[in-house]
Amino acid sequence: MIRHLLEMLRLMVGVPDYERYLAHRRTHHPELPLPTHAEFILERQKARYDGRSQNRCC
Repeated sequence: MIRHLLEMLRLMVGVPDYERYLAHRRTHHPELPLPTHAEFILERQKARYDGRSQNRCC
């Protein structure tokens, strides 16, 4: 229950879920290299604040 509450709060304030992203990449894009946590955060910040939207496949 607490885990779900924390996840909901993170989504509300825009904190991306790195572990969930890695699981998605491994499942849907196994040919692509996995970014480090720092690379992931930088990409999410760029996408959010530069006005770009990441192509979502799934």
